[in-house]
Amino acid sequence: MHESSKNRILLVGPYPPRRCGIATHISQLETALTADGYQVDVLSPSDCAGTFHENLRGGVNVLRLLKYAKKYSRINIHFEFSEFFFLGHSPLRALNIVPLLALWLLFRRLSNLNVVMHEPPPAKYSFQRTALQRIVWSRVPKITFFTKKELEVFEGRYGIKFSPDQYLIEGVSTSYQKHCNSTKTDARKKLLADFHKITFLCVGFIDRNKGFDRIVQIFRTANFKNSQLYIVGSVRLDEDAESREHLAVLANACSNCSDAHLINKYLTDEELDEWIVASDYVVVPYRRISNSGILGRAKTYGKHAIVSNVGGLAEQIDAQDFLFSNDVELGTLIAKLDADAGIGDSRNR
Repeated sequence: MHESSKNRILLVGPYPPRRCGIATHISQLETALTADGYQVDVLSPSDCAGTFHENLRGGVNVLRLLKYAKKYSRINIHFEFSEFFFLGHSPLRALNIVPLLALWLLFRRLSNLNVVMHEPPPAKYSFQRTALQRIVWSRVPKITFFTKKELEVFEGRYGIKFSPDQYLIEGVSTSYQKHCNSTKTDARKKLLADFHKITFLCVGFIDRNKGFDRIVQIFRTANFKNSQLYIVGSVRLDEDAESREHLAVLANACSNCSDAHLINKYLTDEELDEWIVASDYVVVPYRRISNSGILGRAKTYGKHAIVSNVGGLAEQIDAQDFLFSNDVELGTLIAKLDADAGIGDSRNR
Protein backbone atom coordinates (compact mmCIF):
# COMPACT_ATOMS: atom_id res chain seq x y z
CA MET A 1 0.00 0.00 0.00
CA HIS A 2 1.36 3.43 -0.90
CA GLU A 3 1.72 5.84 2.01
CA SER A 4 -0.33 8.39 0.03
CA SER A 5 -3.30 5.98 -0.02
CA LYS A 6 -3.50 5.55 3.74
CA ASN A 7 -6.95 6.38 5.15
CA ARG A 8 -8.29 7.10 1.66
CA ILE A 9 -11.47 5.33 0.55
CA LEU A 10 -13.17 5.32 -2.84
CA LEU A 11 -16.91 4.63 -2.90
CA VAL A 12 -18.14 3.42 -6.30
CA GLY A 13 -21.82 3.67 -7.18
CA PRO A 14 -24.81 6.00 -7.59
CA TYR A 15 -24.80 9.27 -5.68
CA PRO A 16 -27.21 12.20 -5.24
CA PRO A 17 -28.93 13.86 -6.96
CA ARG A 18 -29.89 10.45 -8.38
CA ARG A 19 -33.01 9.21 -6.62
CA CYS A 20 -32.27 5.73 -5.38
CA GLY A 21 -31.58 3.93 -2.13
CA ILE A 22 -27.96 3.14 -3.01
CA ALA A 23 -27.23 6.81 -3.68
CA THR A 24 -28.65 7.71 -0.28
CA HIS A 25 -26.67 4.92 1.36
CA ILE A 26 -23.37 6.06 -0.19
CA SER A 27 -24.04 9.67 0.80
CA GLN A 28 -24.61 8.70 4.42
CA LEU A 29 -21.61 6.37 4.44
CA GLU A 30 -19.43 9.15 3.07
CA THR A 31 -20.51 11.43 5.92
CA ALA A 32 -19.83 8.77 8.55
CA LEU A 33 -16.41 7.84 7.15
CA THR A 34 -15.37 11.48 6.86
CA ALA A 35 -16.36 12.02 10.50
CA ASP A 36 -14.11 9.06 11.39
CA GLY A 37 -11.14 10.77 9.78
CA TYR A 38 -11.05 9.15 6.35
CA GLN A 39 -10.57 11.02 3.10
CA VAL A 40 -13.48 9.85 0.96
CA ASP A 41 -14.03 10.21 -2.77
CA VAL A 42 -17.01 8.98 -4.77
CA LEU A 43 -16.85 7.56 -8.28
CA SER A 44 -20.29 7.67 -9.84
CA PRO A 45 -22.12 7.71 -13.19
CA SER A 46 -22.34 11.02 -15.04
CA ASP A 47 -25.82 11.90 -13.73
CA CYS A 48 -24.50 11.96 -10.16
CA ALA A 49 -22.48 14.54 -8.25
CA GLY A 50 -19.55 12.29 -7.42
CA THR A 51 -15.91 13.32 -7.17
CA PHE A 52 -15.13 11.36 -10.35
CA HIS A 53 -17.33 10.05 -13.13
CA GLU A 54 -16.97 6.82 -15.07
CA ASN A 55 -19.27 4.65 -17.13
CA LEU A 56 -18.62 1.13 -15.79
CA ARG A 57 -21.40 -0.67 -17.68
CA GLY A 58 -20.63 -3.20 -20.39
CA GLY A 59 -17.48 -4.28 -22.16
CA VAL A 60 -14.35 -3.99 -20.05
CA ASN A 61 -15.38 -0.63 -18.60
CA VAL A 62 -15.19 -1.90 -15.02
CA LEU A 63 -11.43 -2.17 -15.49
CA ARG A 64 -11.31 1.63 -15.43
CA LEU A 65 -11.17 1.18 -11.67
CA LEU A 66 -7.62 -0.11 -12.00
CA LYS A 67 -6.25 3.39 -12.48
CA TYR A 68 -7.58 4.38 -9.04
CA ALA A 69 -6.20 1.33 -7.21
CA LYS A 70 -2.93 2.73 -5.82
CA LYS A 71 -4.56 5.93 -4.60
CA TYR A 72 -6.84 4.28 -2.01
CA SER A 73 -6.49 1.91 0.90
CA ARG A 74 -9.97 0.58 0.14
CA ILE A 75 -12.32 0.63 -2.83
CA ASN A 76 -15.99 -0.14 -2.16
CA ILE A 77 -18.09 -1.16 -5.15
CA HIS A 78 -21.71 -0.67 -4.09
CA PHE A 79 -23.06 -3.33 -6.39
CA GLU A 80 -26.26 -3.20 -8.37
CA PHE A 81 -26.30 -5.38 -11.49
CA SER A 82 -27.50 -2.78 -14.01
CA GLU A 83 -24.56 -0.49 -13.22
CA PHE A 84 -22.18 -3.06 -14.74
CA PHE A 85 -24.27 -5.32 -16.99
CA PHE A 86 -27.07 -4.92 -19.52
CA LEU A 87 -30.65 -5.79 -18.55
CA GLY A 88 -34.07 -5.89 -20.14
CA HIS A 89 -34.61 -6.46 -23.86
CA SER A 90 -31.33 -4.94 -24.98
CA PRO A 91 -29.54 -7.18 -27.50
CA LEU A 92 -26.36 -6.17 -25.67
CA ARG A 93 -27.32 -8.67 -22.94
CA ALA A 94 -25.71 -11.32 -25.16
CA LEU A 95 -22.37 -9.59 -24.52
CA ASN A 96 -22.62 -9.68 -20.71
CA ILE A 97 -19.93 -12.34 -20.65
CA VAL A 98 -17.37 -9.61 -21.39
CA PRO A 99 -17.99 -7.49 -18.25
CA LEU A 100 -18.20 -10.74 -16.26
CA LEU A 101 -14.70 -11.69 -17.37
CA ALA A 102 -13.55 -8.11 -16.73
CA LEU A 103 -14.92 -8.39 -13.19
CA TRP A 104 -12.92 -11.61 -12.71
CA LEU A 105 -9.76 -9.80 -13.78
CA LEU A 106 -10.56 -6.89 -11.47
CA PHE A 107 -11.00 -9.28 -8.53
CA ARG A 108 -7.59 -10.80 -9.27
CA ARG A 109 -5.83 -7.46 -9.55
CA LEU A 110 -7.32 -5.45 -6.67
CA SER A 111 -6.75 -6.93 -3.23
CA ASN A 112 -8.18 -3.80 -1.58
CA LEU A 113 -11.58 -4.22 -3.27
CA ASN A 114 -14.81 -4.72 -1.30
CA VAL A 115 -18.06 -5.47 -3.16
CA VAL A 116 -21.02 -4.27 -1.09
CA MET A 117 -23.94 -6.36 -2.32
CA HIS A 118 -27.02 -4.11 -2.32
CA GLU A 119 -28.88 -6.28 -4.83
CA PRO A 120 -27.50 -9.63 -6.02
CA PRO A 121 -27.21 -10.45 -9.73
CA PRO A 122 -30.35 -11.99 -11.21
CA ALA A 123 -30.13 -15.76 -10.81
CA LYS A 124 -33.64 -17.04 -11.45
CA TYR A 125 -32.65 -19.14 -14.46
CA SER A 126 -29.94 -21.78 -14.76
CA PHE A 127 -28.08 -19.86 -17.49
CA GLN A 128 -27.57 -17.10 -14.89
CA ARG A 129 -25.89 -19.55 -12.49
CA THR A 130 -23.17 -21.08 -14.64
CA ALA A 131 -19.76 -22.36 -13.64
CA LEU A 132 -18.29 -19.10 -14.98
CA GLN A 133 -20.35 -16.99 -12.58
CA ARG A 134 -19.29 -19.29 -9.76
CA ILE A 135 -15.62 -18.95 -10.68
CA VAL A 136 -15.83 -15.15 -10.94
CA TRP A 137 -17.63 -14.55 -7.65
CA SER A 138 -15.50 -17.04 -5.75
CA ARG A 139 -12.49 -14.80 -6.48
CA VAL A 140 -13.92 -11.62 -4.96
CA PRO A 141 -11.35 -10.23 -2.48
CA LYS A 142 -14.01 -9.08 0.00
CA ILE A 143 -17.80 -9.12 -0.22
CA THR A 144 -20.21 -7.45 2.19
CA PHE A 145 -23.82 -8.44 2.80
CA PHE A 146 -26.37 -6.70 5.01
CA THR A 147 -27.85 -9.91 6.43
CA LYS A 148 -26.73 -13.50 6.93
CA LYS A 149 -29.72 -14.66 4.86
CA GLU A 150 -28.42 -12.75 1.83
CA LEU A 151 -25.01 -14.38 2.24
CA GLU A 152 -26.53 -17.86 2.46
CA VAL A 153 -28.79 -17.33 -0.57
CA PHE A 154 -25.88 -15.99 -2.64
CA GLU A 155 -23.63 -18.92 -1.71
CA GLY A 156 -26.44 -21.39 -2.41
CA ARG A 157 -27.22 -19.98 -5.85
CA TYR A 158 -23.66 -20.13 -7.09
CA GLY A 159 -22.40 -23.13 -5.13
CA ILE A 160 -19.81 -20.99 -3.35
CA LYS A 161 -18.53 -21.13 0.20
CA PHE A 162 -16.75 -17.89 1.06
CA SER A 163 -13.92 -18.12 3.56
CA PRO A 164 -14.47 -16.33 6.92
CA ASP A 165 -12.02 -13.56 5.99
CA GLN A 166 -13.62 -13.11 2.56
CA TYR A 167 -17.06 -11.88 3.62
CA LEU A 168 -18.53 -9.39 6.05
CA ILE A 169 -22.07 -8.95 7.35
CA GLU A 170 -22.80 -5.33 8.22
CA GLY A 171 -26.15 -3.78 9.17
CA VAL A 172 -27.60 -1.62 6.41
CA SER A 173 -28.13 1.27 8.84
CA THR A 174 -24.66 1.19 10.42
CA SER A 175 -23.71 4.58 8.96
CA TYR A 176 -27.12 6.25 8.99
CA GLN A 177 -27.46 9.72 10.49
CA LYS A 178 -30.64 11.29 11.81
CA HIS A 179 -32.10 14.14 9.77
CA CYS A 180 -35.06 15.04 11.99
CA ASN A 181 -34.92 16.68 15.40
CA SER A 182 -38.68 17.13 15.79
CA THR A 183 -40.60 15.46 18.56
CA LYS A 184 -43.21 12.90 17.60
CA THR A 185 -45.97 15.29 18.71
CA ASP A 186 -44.68 18.17 16.57
CA ALA A 187 -44.16 15.94 13.53
CA ARG A 188 -47.66 14.46 13.86
CA LYS A 189 -49.31 17.85 14.18
CA LYS A 190 -47.54 19.04 11.05
CA LEU A 191 -48.12 16.01 8.82
CA LEU A 192 -51.16 13.98 9.86
CA ALA A 193 -54.85 14.47 9.15
CA ASP A 194 -55.77 13.07 12.56
CA PHE A 195 -52.80 13.00 14.90
CA HIS A 196 -54.78 11.17 17.61
CA LYS A 197 -55.10 7.91 15.63
CA ILE A 198 -52.54 5.14 15.38
CA THR A 199 -50.55 5.84 12.25
CA PHE A 200 -49.28 3.05 10.02
CA LEU A 201 -46.71 4.33 7.51
CA CYS A 202 -45.54 2.89 4.20
CA VAL A 203 -42.85 5.13 2.78
CA GLY A 204 -40.35 5.13 -0.07
CA PHE A 205 -40.35 4.48 -3.79
CA ILE A 206 -43.55 2.96 -5.10
CA ASP A 207 -43.72 -0.19 -7.19
CA ARG A 208 -45.59 -3.47 -7.00
CA ASN A 209 -42.81 -5.34 -5.18
CA LYS A 210 -43.14 -2.91 -2.26
CA GLY A 211 -46.59 -4.40 -1.53
CA PHE A 212 -48.19 -1.20 -0.28
CA ASP A 213 -51.43 -2.30 -1.94
CA ARG A 214 -51.60 -5.24 0.49
CA ILE A 215 -52.22 -3.04 3.50
CA VAL A 216 -54.52 -0.67 1.57
CA GLN A 217 -56.77 -3.63 0.81
CA ILE A 218 -56.86 -4.52 4.50
CA PHE A 219 -57.92 -0.99 5.41
CA ARG A 220 -60.60 -1.02 2.70
CA THR A 221 -62.20 -4.26 3.88
CA ALA A 222 -61.91 -3.73 7.65
CA ASN A 223 -63.65 -1.19 9.83
CA PHE A 224 -60.83 0.18 11.92
CA LYS A 225 -61.90 2.81 14.44
CA ASN A 226 -58.55 3.95 15.78
CA SER A 227 -56.12 3.68 12.89
CA GLN A 228 -55.03 5.44 9.74
CA LEU A 229 -52.65 4.52 6.94
CA TYR A 230 -50.29 6.88 5.13
CA ILE A 231 -48.44 5.89 1.97
CA VAL A 232 -45.85 8.51 1.14
CA GLY A 233 -43.47 8.33 -1.79
CA SER A 234 -43.16 8.39 -5.56
CA VAL A 235 -42.22 6.28 -8.56
CA ARG A 236 -38.43 6.36 -8.83
CA LEU A 237 -38.14 6.59 -12.63
CA ASP A 238 -40.60 8.59 -14.76
CA GLU A 239 -40.16 6.13 -17.63
CA ASP A 240 -41.21 3.18 -15.44
CA ALA A 241 -44.67 2.71 -16.94
CA GLU A 242 -45.46 -0.38 -14.87
CA SER A 243 -44.84 1.43 -11.58
CA ARG A 244 -46.79 4.49 -12.73
CA GLU A 245 -49.73 2.21 -13.52
CA HIS A 246 -49.41 0.61 -10.09
CA LEU A 247 -49.36 4.07 -8.50
CA ALA A 248 -52.61 4.97 -10.28
CA VAL A 249 -54.29 1.80 -8.98
CA LEU A 250 -52.97 2.52 -5.49
CA ALA A 251 -54.25 6.09 -5.60
CA ASN A 252 -57.70 4.92 -6.67
CA ALA A 253 -57.84 2.38 -3.86
CA CYS A 254 -56.87 5.00 -1.27
CA SER A 255 -59.47 7.46 -2.61
CA ASN A 256 -62.15 4.89 -1.75
CA CYS A 257 -60.95 4.45 1.83
CA SER A 258 -61.37 7.31 4.31
CA ASP A 259 -58.49 6.18 6.54
CA ALA A 260 -55.96 5.45 3.79
CA HIS A 261 -54.02 8.44 2.46
CA LEU A 262 -51.62 8.50 -0.47
CA ILE A 263 -49.14 11.36 -0.82
CA ASN A 264 -47.36 11.16 -4.16
CA LYS A 265 -44.14 13.03 -3.45
CA TYR A 266 -40.42 12.45 -3.66
CA LEU A 267 -39.07 12.89 -0.14
CA THR A 268 -35.78 14.46 0.86
CA ASP A 269 -33.84 12.72 3.63
CA GLU A 270 -35.21 15.25 6.10
CA GLU A 271 -38.82 14.74 5.00
CA LEU A 272 -38.47 10.97 5.02
CA ASP A 273 -37.21 11.01 8.60
CA GLU A 274 -39.95 13.42 9.66
CA TRP A 275 -42.62 10.99 8.43
CA ILE A 276 -40.94 8.13 10.26
CA VAL A 277 -40.83 10.17 13.48
CA ALA A 278 -44.54 11.02 13.10
CA SER A 279 -45.62 7.40 12.67
CA ASP A 280 -46.42 4.70 15.21
CA TYR A 281 -45.64 1.73 12.99
CA VAL A 282 -43.51 1.60 9.84
CA VAL A 283 -44.96 -1.13 7.63
CA VAL A 284 -42.63 -2.96 5.24
CA PRO A 285 -45.00 -5.30 3.33
CA TYR A 286 -42.59 -6.09 0.51
CA ARG A 287 -43.30 -8.99 -1.81
CA ARG A 288 -39.66 -9.37 -2.83
CA ILE A 289 -36.51 -7.68 -1.50
CA SER A 290 -33.04 -8.50 -0.20
CA ASN A 291 -32.88 -5.91 2.57
CA SER A 292 -34.51 -2.58 3.37
CA GLY A 293 -32.93 0.81 3.91
CA ILE A 294 -36.34 2.11 4.99
CA LEU A 295 -36.47 -0.50 7.74
CA GLY A 296 -32.96 0.55 8.69
CA ARG A 297 -34.09 4.16 9.00
CA ALA A 298 -37.07 3.10 11.13
CA LYS A 299 -34.75 1.30 13.53
CA THR A 300 -32.49 4.37 13.66
CA TYR A 301 -35.41 6.13 15.38
CA GLY A 302 -36.42 3.10 17.46
CA LYS A 303 -39.74 2.76 15.63
CA HIS A 304 -41.95 -0.32 15.78
CA ALA A 305 -41.95 -2.10 12.44
CA ILE A 306 -44.34 -4.53 10.77
CA VAL A 307 -42.34 -6.58 8.28
CA SER A 308 -42.99 -9.27 5.69
CA ASN A 309 -40.86 -12.38 6.02
CA VAL A 310 -38.94 -12.10 2.74
CA GLY A 311 -35.25 -11.80 1.95
CA GLY A 312 -33.18 -10.85 4.94
CA LEU A 313 -35.79 -8.56 6.54
CA ALA A 314 -36.31 -10.84 9.55
CA GLU A 315 -32.71 -10.14 10.58
CA GLN A 316 -33.28 -6.38 10.54
CA ILE A 317 -35.95 -6.37 13.25
CA ASP A 318 -35.90 -6.76 17.02
CA ALA A 319 -38.20 -7.89 19.83
CA GLN A 320 -40.56 -4.91 19.59
CA ASP A 321 -41.37 -5.58 15.92
CA PHE A 322 -43.82 -7.86 14.11
CA LEU A 323 -43.12 -10.36 11.33
CA PHE A 324 -45.85 -11.69 9.03
CA SER A 325 -45.88 -14.24 6.22
CA ASN A 326 -49.16 -13.52 4.41
CA ASP A 327 -52.00 -11.01 4.14
CA VAL A 328 -54.19 -12.86 6.65
CA GLU A 329 -51.51 -12.55 9.32
CA LEU A 330 -51.00 -8.87 8.44
CA GLY A 331 -54.72 -8.13 8.68
CA THR A 332 -55.06 -9.97 11.99
CA LEU A 333 -52.12 -8.05 13.43
CA ILE A 334 -53.42 -4.63 12.40
CA ALA A 335 -56.89 -5.47 13.70
CA LYS A 336 -55.42 -6.39 17.10
CA LEU A 337 -53.35 -3.21 17.28
CA ASP A 338 -56.43 -1.17 16.39
CA ALA A 339 -58.56 -2.93 19.01
CA ASP A 340 -55.87 -2.55 21.68
CA ALA A 341 -55.72 1.17 20.94
CA GLY A 342 -59.46 1.41 21.46
CA ILE A 343 -59.19 -0.31 24.85
CA GLY A 344 -56.43 2.09 25.84
CA ASP A 345 -58.51 5.11 24.84
CA SER A 346 -61.53 3.90 26.83
CA ARG A 347 -59.38 3.43 29.91
CA ASN A 348 -58.04 6.96 29.59
CA ARG A 349 -61.49 8.52 29.39
